[in-house]
Amino acid sequence: MIIHGASGGVGHYAIQIAKHFGAYVIAVGSTPNKDFILSLGANEFIDYTTQVFEEIVTDADLVHDSVWSDDVRHIERSLKATKAGGILLSLIVPLDNDLVAKLKAKNVTGYRVAVHANEEDLKAIANLLSAGKIKTHVSKVFQFQEMAKAHQHIESKNAIGKIVVLV
Repeated sequence: MIIHGASGGVGHYAIQIAKHFGAYVIAVGSTPNKDFILSLGANEFIDYTTQVFEEIVTDADLVHDSVWSDDVRHIERSLKATKAGGILLSLIVPLDNDLVAKLKAKNVTGYRVAVHANEEDLKAIANLLSAGKIKTHVSKVFQFQEMAKAHQHIESKNAIGKIVVLV
């Protein structure tokens, strides 16, 4: 499986959860974050700033795309990396008619993933955290009055793991 945004708030959990369930993980990030990403358990690393991921991997069973990319074609690039019969998850890009047609043409199932927490999922995640099977990396802590700075940090795409805002 491919996980984009591997060092981010979602990606760093996605790697750990995927590894917990036995997945072979190819993580996409930037070289400054390579050691962090590999420390989470990723099997392979692709630097999106110097490598074209969809030329390196064209047969992923599952692609987890959670990046806010300036490249409007990013989701189509992820589709190229997904094998026929695979699954493409997007946290950002809605599945419009054009994308649905492209998914269908390649026999790929696509999902726009939205977080709808339920008690069972939250308990499962809490159990993994309690058992130390997944860990939260906090890159920066902000006071509530610094909310604008917290958003700027996220938008800079330099946040590693989670940021915390104290109330």
